[in-house]
Amino acid sequence: MTADSQDKIQCLLIDDNEADNFIHKRAIMKSGLVDTVKVVHDGDEGLLYLKQEGDFADSDMSPKPDLIFLDINMPRVDGFEFVKRYQEIAPERKADICIIMLSTSENPADFHRANELEGVDGFIQKPLTMDLTIQTIKDLIERRKMS
Repeated sequence: MTADSQDKIQCLLIDDNEADNFIHKRAIMKSGLVDTVKVVHDGDEGLLYLKQEGDFADSDMSPKPDLIFLDINMPRVDGFEFVKRYQEIAPERKADICIIMLSTSENPADFHRANELEGVDGFIQKPLTMDLTIQTIKDLIERRKMS
């Protein structure tokens, strides 16, 4: 693996809003720091993706994400419920995954709740811009280099 390919990130975007998914996926891919972006439309789909049978390294499996952008407000399983259920996933299925919660909410309680959850690495106000995307991914890459 070259140094450049080591720094490429696999991303999982969990959001029920198609317009947001289009904008966010485009910003993520245009960063040049991401290899793939898998989009799912609610927390249930995200959990199923992470709990897939087999090894993420298998050729028929989707790549294990390094980074999850997770919307807070979704039907069925919202972002907060996703994080609660995420804690129950086998450690090897979630090792080294960074979770960033996304929301249009300006409610400070949502921000504080997101930042207090175990396993959540940050909170970003929607929409996800190119600058925020690049900074988030670069921070993740730097943390990995330090560990």
